[in-house]
Amino acid sequence: MSWWRAVKKKGNKAEILILGEIGNSWWSKVDTNKIREELSEYDDVEEITLRIDSPGGSVFAGIGLYSYLKDHKAKVKVYIDGMCASIATVIAMAGDEIYMNNASQFMIHNPWTVAMGEANELRHDAEVLDGIRDSILNAYMTKCKITKEELIVAMDKATYYKADRALAAGFITEITHATTFKNYMEDWDLTYSKYENKFKNPIVIENKTEMSEEKNMTLKELQDNHPELYNQILESGRNCERERIKALDGFKDKINKAGQELLNKAKYETFDTAEKLAFSLIQNGGIISTETPKAEDEKLDPFATRVNDAKDLNGIEGTEVVKTSAQSQETVLNYIDEIGGMK
Repeated sequence: MSWWRAVKKKGNKAEILILGEIGNSWWSKVDTNKIREELSEYDDVEEITLRIDSPGGSVFAGIGLYSYLKDHKAKVKVYIDGMCASIATVIAMAGDEIYMNNASQFMIHNPWTVAMGEANELRHDAEVLDGIRDSILNAYMTKCKITKEELIVAMDKATYYKADRALAAGFITEITHATTFKNYMEDWDLTYSKYENKFKNPIVIENKTEMSEEKNMTLKELQDNHPELYNQILESGRNCERERIKALDGFKDKINKAGQELLNKAKYETFDTAEKLAFSLIQNGGIISTETPKAEDEKLDPFATRVNDAKDLNGIEGTEVVKTSAQSQETVLNYIDEIGGMK
């Protein structure tokens, strides 16, 4: 068998590559006449693999190859390797199975031509194009799940389909090289709140004794059946809580009576973090200096001045006061010391 043959055969299987422009003469990269002639020599072919990466070409050459493959006794498997556009999409419809990888494109459009002549000749050419469009639609309708009217709209727009859209429309039967994405960073969130939210309600774990079926498990069952895991989770929660209380106690020497009430509430009722408590103290006058009596000649409390400035800003059109939302504990404490006159 010569290497330049259009059809490669091995055993009872044949492979055809449609790579490039489609035509029906020797100068075309894909000579459909040659493909049909060579394929007719093999009576024992039971499966044909057709690989496509083509922008299209001659409408009549493509329709001729489509019809020949549809009538062939062999099973036809089509693989869209890159671009499958124009008349190449019609050839693809000859496949019993049509595969498209998730990086390739499938494009359909109305047939077009170059025409010249007087009005009657141009009207005739337009009618011919309408008839060719109907032939193409008939090929699509053998596979498609969308209506003829929807196909006409898509062809008018010269529509490009990614693999998922082509599958939904019915142009292909399966997507190859599909990828499933997962956010693996979720597995690294081991904060106290993560444990609290995860284990305060019944959880689901794998029950290996029941052929990997899922089973709802309460905390009591987790403690009884998996004591080591339960203790690890409990100890982690305790450590996080100790750190939270320790951070909150850092405000003891810097707050007044109102601030003490906010501190107790944060510890035992709202379970706030040190950062959240710091902002609450600032907003509600819980810092020592905000209730310390001042002499008449003493400068205004800097905190009170900042609050008044913020009120004035809110009254000016086009401006706003931006709240700080993510400061470290050390930065917050230093800020409280500064405005409280402690430094």
